[in-house]
Order: sequence, then C-alpha cells, then structure tokens
Amino acid sequence: MTDKPEAGSNFPQLAPMGSALAPIIYFDAAPNYGFNAGVANITLETMIHIASGDGLTSLRQIVAHLRMNAIGLAALKEAINQIELLAQPVESKAAH
Repeated sequence: MTDKPEAGSNFPQLAPMGSALAPIIYFDAAPNYGFNAGVANITLETMIHIASGDGLTSLRQIVAHLRMNAIGLAALKEAINQIELLAQPVESKAAH
C-alpha cells in the first residue's frame, strides 16, 4: 500500500466526449509567469521559422496562456517532477 493516492483518484471520471478534441500544445519556452489574486499564470511560446526571399526568419510565437488555481499549480508541478524522474537514465546492472 502506498501513502500517496494514484494520480487523478480525487477527480471524477474523464468525460469521453470532447477529451479527444483537446489541443496538444507544443512549446519551447515559458518566458512569463506570475501569481495574482489566487491565480497562477504561465505564458507558453514556441519558435516559428518563415522562409522568404531574404532567407529564413525566426520568430517567437505565443501558443498558450495557462491559468490555474493553487490546486492546479500543485498538480502541474507534481506532473513535471514525475516526468523529470522518468527522463533520468536508468543505470545498467551490466555496468557494475
């Protein structure tokens, strides 16, 4: 038994209708963030590259404005922490 409940166990079941249509957001940076009146905010941006007669132009483009309460912020932080753990290389037993 674990001391920690499974992810999402405190939330109602995910609605199947509309979930498949949720956007997938890719971003390269989170340059702006803040907290005001109990609401955390993060601006996400990516780089776009446009070919023109003068060559290639690279521009930053905002792709999303995230807004969340403290509970959502804690859940996002936990998800990021868990992803960082998953991304760590696994030490091979053969290396010993």
